[in-house]
Amino acid sequence: ASASSSDPLRANLKVVGLDLVGSSGGISTSTSESTSTSTITNISNVLGGGPAKFFEDNPLELRGPLKTPFGSFEVLYLDEDMRIIKTYQGYLAVNQRQLPGEEWF
Repeated sequence: ASASSSDPLRANLKVVGLDLVGSSGGISTSTSESTSTSTITNISNVLGGGPAKFFEDNPLELRGPLKTPFGSFEVLYLDEDMRIIKTYQGYLAVNQRQLPGEEWF
């Protein structure tokens, strides 16, 4: 989450992750009878060769880290025990701090 000095009560949320791009090919996904045997053979070859063989035959490109907007919220009330926020969708949420030993899970 991030906030700006011009609007410190608004938090902007982003999802951070990685993008995997694979090449086409690999295991056949056809469902016809003539290719069902070759599909089973391909799956057996992939499983038999382990992950290293799979990625050798189906290379992946790892791109990232990527950050995409996820939403935002505005802090309406904040003290040591409670926070009330309004999401960018218009929902209100009340969060109350729990003391050690009072956790519900």
